[in-house]
Amino acid sequence: CIVTFVMAQPTASWKVCVCLSVTMLAFSGHAVVVRRFAAKSNADPLLFCLVRDLAAFPVLVLSAIAREGRLDLIRLSEIPLFFLLGFLGVFGGQYFYIMGIYYAGADIVSLFSPAIPVFTSLLAITCCLEKVPSLATCHGFLKVSGITATVVGAIVILLPKHTGKASFSPVSDTVSVGIVFALATAMCGSMYIITQKRFVFDKKSRWSQLPIAVTAWTCLFGVVCLAVPSVYSLISCSMPSATCDVHTNTFPFYAIIPLIYSIFITSALCYQLLSWCNKHGSPLLISVFYPLQTPATLFLAYVFLNEHVSLMDGVGGGVIALGLAMVVYSDWYEKMKVEARIVKLDNDSLNI
Repeated sequence: CIVTFVMAQPTASWKVCVCLSVTMLAFSGHAVVVRRFAAKSNADPLLFCLVRDLAAFPVLVLSAIAREGRLDLIRLSEIPLFFLLGFLGVFGGQYFYIMGIYYAGADIVSLFSPAIPVFTSLLAITCCLEKVPSLATCHGFLKVSGITATVVGAIVILLPKHTGKASFSPVSDTVSVGIVFALATAMCGSMYIITQKRFVFDKKSRWSQLPIAVTAWTCLFGVVCLAVPSVYSLISCSMPSATCDVHTNTFPFYAIIPLIYSIFITSALCYQLLSWCNKHGSPLLISVFYPLQTPATLFLAYVFLNEHVSLMDGVGGGVIALGLAMVVYSDWYEKMKVEARIVKLDNDSLNI
């Protein structure tokens, strides 16, 4: 209800920040719920993602009709764009992440999540969606410092947990493959934000005022992409000579609780909030909130799973919060400058 109220208000930077904070908190809650319930159920993670997104599609459709008043159909010429969005935002973000964990482990994959703001910044500057921050100006220096702080803060939290478990043996080929998948996950997240901002929420696009409908069709094409490896896994494991894990292609009843959370919160709510925020905010502002998932997950795990929180976790969380404040202030300052320039031009035209 709070999120719906915020989205209904006139757009401002603080509203985007509130929705992004809720989104990252909900993503963190997903990790805790899955750790609490799905880990014990031995559910097939690939099948879990497929069912989750397939069930989220009608929820997003109903939400689009209720909030936007209609659901526009996709034209044939727009299929490649939405297929790309589904591949990057749904398939790449979920399937590559699963494969990274399978080959390298969750601790190594988590180390690459802070790379999303860095990749997004480089892509946004390359695509002319963001200007190169000038270190000579206060807001430019704060933007660069804020991005660096969020990345460093997440690494401060994650690196001790990884080094405590890791050995100093050479990296195996399996781990190398997992690292490639982890990098692909981060790149897909960055490219999804940039592609959506550049081609969907452009003022000339007919989808620019329909962020929920965009999310619904993106989810559907993501399901199509996820269906391919799911069917392949099902066929390969049904072969007489196949050696598959016990939980492969299974979906026990115990996984219903995290599935419900994933359908209504992680896929339906979070994806449409990300689209809405991407419509009203800059790609850099969206991506810089991603490292917030790290301290949020630790906090929720401490509250609900009784997991230990170290001093470094608190230090890293504080650094991330400081970095977010820097980027948010820089984004707000740049918007104020643009609005002041527009007002000045209007006044000059009236005087003429």
